Amino acid sequence: MASNRETFTPETARHFDRYSVANAVAVKQSLPCGCEPYRDVFTYLRWKAQGFQVQRGQKAIKLPLIYGRTESDPETGEARTVKRVGRSAVFCRCQVKAIESRATRGNCPPCGGWGQYAGGRSCRRCDGTGSVAECAPAYVTSGAGGLSS
Repeated sequence: MASNRETFTPETARHFDRYSVANAVAVKQSLPCGCEPYRDVFTYLRWKAQGFQVQRGQKAIKLPLIYGRTESDPETGEARTVKRVGRSAVFCRCQVKAIESRATRGNCPPCGGWGQYAGGRSCRRCDGTGSVAECAPAYVTSGAGGLSS
């Protein structure tokens, strides 16, 4: 089954081909935070393309969506455009947070570099920092212990 979902780059995720005044008014009225439609409000896929993740438990603003779909008539084979009604779910800037890449996290294996476990408890191995000092192999030189390597 082919998917017709768009893929966005960070640049194209911020630009729109069409503008709906009705949707802008609906978004503006349902947001208590003052975020601006078409500047601070995007769909999940557009936020993800920009490097953001919708926070767990956040509820989307549902907008009506009318789209055209091309169908072929089985009897005549004629292609025609049929209008369909759907919904679009959008989230404002207050509902998302930046995705941290693995490069910005630490190297602690037990907590995955986050510095804490999923329950919020701090990791003891890295003391909550997410990074563990890399230990070089300990080589004991000949000395009082008599060991050498």
